[in-house]
Amino acid sequence: MKEFCVIVMICLILLISSEILHTKYKPRKAHLDHVVLVVQNMDTVIKQFRDSGFCIESIGRTRDGITSMAMITFEDGTHLELISPNKPETIEKITTLRNNGELNDYKMKHNLDRNSERLYIDNFSSNDGLKDYAIRVKDVKTLVPLLDKVGLSYSDVKEMGYIKPNGKTVVWHVSTSKRRSMPQILSDHTPVSYRRGILSQHDNGVKGIKRVIVAVKNLNDTVERYKRLVGKRCIKPANYYVEGALTTDIIFKNTIITLAQPMLGGSDIDTYVKEYTEGPYMLELVTNNKKFRKILLTGSGTRVSLIN
Repeated sequence: MKEFCVIVMICLILLISSEILHTKYKPRKAHLDHVVLVVQNMDTVIKQFRDSGFCIESIGRTRDGITSMAMITFEDGTHLELISPNKPETIEKITTLRNNGELNDYKMKHNLDRNSERLYIDNFSSNDGLKDYAIRVKDVKTLVPLLDKVGLSYSDVKEMGYIKPNGKTVVWHVSTSKRRSMPQILSDHTPVSYRRGILSQHDNGVKGIKRVIVAVKNLNDTVERYKRLVGKRCIKPANYYVEGALTTDIIFKNTIITLAQPMLGGSDIDTYVKEYTEGPYMLELVTNNKKFRKILLTGSGTRVSLIN
């Protein structure tokens, strides 16, 4: 009888231990899904990108009708997502509220969640440019509670979607951090191929996103958060120079995130952080076109730099 009790106890311990290990978050190398570029005049920017050698597809409106979308799809599994407000007068109102220090009251009155706040208020209440970035996981609904256990606070998961011109409904789920230096996390409900564009061949030879430079206010704090998300092995000394900034690289499966904290007053990145806070500051794109050494997209505005 005593031996039987011991065996039962051992089985219970193993069962509990297995359950704990199963529900514990294990940092893993992230996969960049897309970077968001906010534009006020979609037609003008589409022409600008096409003139720079990109194939760009108009996606249509999101299901909530708030924004219109276009997409530049790359062979490496990433894409650049262009979003434009359908109601510019609403954005002007929000910008005025922010300038007058009344935006927080507006958020509380309309009971906006963190996803809506970041997607539709923070992203649109400043000028055109790079505003956000997202990683893709298998199941964000399962992941978010596990991240909370390691001190990474993400919002409740929200369903997003749009209807494509061919009538297909595209649905995904997304969660957002309060920290704009940290990526959104999404997973697809419909097949990922529904959400991505079909034109990934570009006249300028661009194959994908080589690097995302993310401006941060506190490099050490952001690195610590990334350690919890992707693990220490993915944190490397930066091999990329950002003028006036202290940098660290985060190695993703399909790109590199370079965190950059302004250290020199008056530098471009210092001005960017003061005006637009944290977030994507610049993209370096991969190209097989020998004519261009680098193709850069800068954070403030929609300027594409083709560097010989």
